[in-house]
Amino acid sequence: MIQNSKGKLKSEAFFRLWCIKEAYIKLVGKGLTFPLDQVLVKDTMEKPMLEIRAVMNDQTFESLSCIYSNWLPNFGIGVVVQGNSLELEYKQYRG
Repeated sequence: MIQNSKGKLKSEAFFRLWCIKEAYIKLVGKGLTFPLDQVLVKDTMEKPMLEIRAVMNDQTFESLSCIYSNWLPNFGIGVVVQGNSLELEYKQYRG
């Protein structure tokens, strides 16, 4: 997907993929010891879905939900949770 993207979309695709993969490895508590090539993110630019190829230490999840959002320019967040639904609410406070 990254190779097929052009211009600014190429870096956007990479950043989205990285944020979602990072969110998953934080969920399983493995950090960068988890083989990132085993975490496949499908449909990254529209509605991301995870496909996990490896299972480490018998840690499996029946279902995972993930989302990528970039509410602010130059800022993005990937979130992965166990379960069938995930909603994020963004609030900006000014002090």
